[in-house]
Amino acid sequence: MQERISRYANNEILPTFIYNFFTKEDDPKAKAFQQHPEQFPATHFSTEGGMFLMPNTKYVPGKSESFERPEDILASTRNTGGFALVGYWVPPGVFEGKEPFNKLFGVNTQRAEGPESRETIAAYNKRTDSSFIVNPIDLQKKHIPMLNEFKEMSLKHLQDVYGVQPDKEKVDIYLHSPIYGNRTAGLHIHVRINQNLPAGEIDSNRLGFDKLMSILNDEKISDSHIREHILNSGLKTNSGSFLSFSSAWGRQQFEGTATTYVPNPFRRPDLMTST
Repeated sequence: MQERISRYANNEILPTFIYNFFTKEDDPKAKAFQQHPEQFPATHFSTEGGMFLMPNTKYVPGKSESFERPEDILASTRNTGGFALVGYWVPPGVFEGKEPFNKLFGVNTQRAEGPESRETIAAYNKRTDSSFIVNPIDLQKKHIPMLNEFKEMSLKHLQDVYGVQPDKEKVDIYLHSPIYGNRTAGLHIHVRINQNLPAGEIDSNRLGFDKLMSILNDEKISDSHIREHILNSGLKTNSGSFLSFSSAWGRQQFEGTATTYVPNPFRRPDLMTST
């Protein structure tokens, strides 16, 4: 596990689609933000960074970057699997001065001191003398205000833009297994509304947002022990191995670690492939 965690330092900062959102004018997600800014709310941006929420493209009709009629999506998906949003953390010292960044967070910043090219997480940590948040195990108590604001913002956004009344609809806020694949590595939080996924296609090792906050807010748990408590909150096998429900793409990122792949017994027949 520690070997896998240490390898994140070699990753480039943020998933490609998030990095492109802030740096490429022709990026589809950036264009969707310009056209539908109300679908991209954000927290305040501080020295600890900030978070923004957006439609989860996988669950948008046509897999576009925004909902054409967000006010209708609740009713149209209530009995067909619901809809989903996802929030990503944005680190400080990278995108300041970029037009999408300033508009998203409602600030007027100057150009960041970082390099023009995309740097690795190790290089970012060295340059900024801070720790990049790859996944939940990197969180500390100083991030509590940002996370609290993200939840409050998300619930208000659901009501204002999508007409969701959290006390009447099924609103699920959670994080994936603490160990992410490289493709999506970067703190992100899922916000799902009325979603009923088939057995085996939910995150068996998910970390509920409220569970995460209970760990961070526990006065008996210091910053140095948060990682341990988050990892121990997940499912394990009888032998003590961590169990994570995830696709097996990118197996090379786990090479050299004690990782075992097992078939998904819940996978629906129409999704199975023969080898």
